[in-house]
Amino acid sequence: KRMGIALSLGTYNALVRGLCERNDTVSARATLEEMRRCGVAPDSVTYAALVKGLCDWGDADGARSVWNEMIEAGVTPNTAAYNSLLQHLCGKGEAERSWSLLDEMKSVGVPPNVTTYTILVKHLRDQGD
Repeated sequence: KRMGIALSLGTYNALVRGLCERNDTVSARATLEEMRRCGVAPDSVTYAALVKGLCDWGDADGARSVWNEMIEAGVTPNTAAYNSLLQHLCGKGEAERSWSLLDEMKSVGVPPNVTTYTILVKHLRDQGD
């Protein structure tokens, strides 16, 4: 609740995404807590934005923490969240973990998309595999 106005889930999601784009992941995480205090449950879009922001800015531990938090909250990661984590793992040269994550993605019923496969193909190309 900012300035006496109750924010919607969509507004919070836009706020989290914008803060992450500015590399203000501390405020983005605080916004997640604010959402909960205001009775707005973060969804897969919220968590995906935060995972992406943390991965983009090199905070792998933070991304893993948010990922675990998402799972504990009973929120299934969406394709965008998986893609962010895949991109990060491929960028770090962690091929085995990337393929395991793809297997996990499929096993929980989250469909890979063209972005998913593009990330993996580029990684294979870059590795010469």
